[in-house]
Amino acid sequence: MATFLVAHGAWSAGWAWKKMRPLMAARQHQLFAPTCTGLGERAHLAHRDLNLESHIADVFATKKDVDAQHKAGHDGV
Repeated sequence: MATFLVAHGAWSAGWAWKKMRPLMAARQHQLFAPTCTGLGERAHLAHRDLNLESHIADVFATKKDVDAQHKAGHDGV
């Protein structure tokens, strides 16, 4: 079993990886897909000072909680 931490693209959210979750689970892998602050279900947390550094901090905060052997992301296009 492997653990994956994936990051969504711009203007997206953790739900962007929803089709991957059952595929990974079928192979006994764990998939963590956090949503960045101010986007998706966390849109209510948006404020004018949010930037790329904020989103990087969101991903690293999850990384601290998860021992992920593999990391992936996409650009949202």
